[in-house]
Amino acid sequence: MPVCEIHLQPRDSAEPLIVKDFDLIKQMPVVLRAVELENPDWETTDTILATPLPIPFEKETMEFMFNNMRRYKAPAEDDFETKAEDYPEAYAKDVYDLKPIIELANYTENTDFMNCIGFVIAKKLEKMSIESIAEFLGVECLPEGNFFDEKDGWIHAPAELFEAEQPQAAGAAPQAQ
Repeated sequence: MPVCEIHLQPRDSAEPLIVKDFDLIKQMPVVLRAVELENPDWETTDTILATPLPIPFEKETMEFMFNNMRRYKAPAEDDFETKAEDYPEAYAKDVYDLKPIIELANYTENTDFMNCIGFVIAKKLEKMSIESIAEFLGVECLPEGNFFDEKDGWIHAPAELFEAEQPQAAGAAPQAQ
């Protein structure tokens, strides 16, 4: 049986994490491409990557993903039975602890695991206040307003909502004479 060994270097540790599991490597396309670049026949011949692959995440975050990614299966689109509690290790964390985990899953292109963590985050956000959600997302929480005009049936949002969104013109605006 061939051997594959890749060293992943977390940003906060001098000790790399060593991954030898073929299935884990296949679930992380970024890591898989690094292995295939070194040896395209890595599944049939021994492959040991000598140089650690730097991963810009903390060791604890990486260990969480490695310990859970094989067991976590993303809920199907039409699955309404899955609960956030079905992912107990992720459910035990708060949304701020889950944020770097979903970012790592995105970085490694591990979409199944990313969808599981995203599902848990979404379920936790459902229970939070709008102000807390805005803080978590890093956006301003605007006060509630009624923009619906009963007279004409149109929604009229205040112009100041759009002012920050307008890109600056390349040149100066023409002056009225």
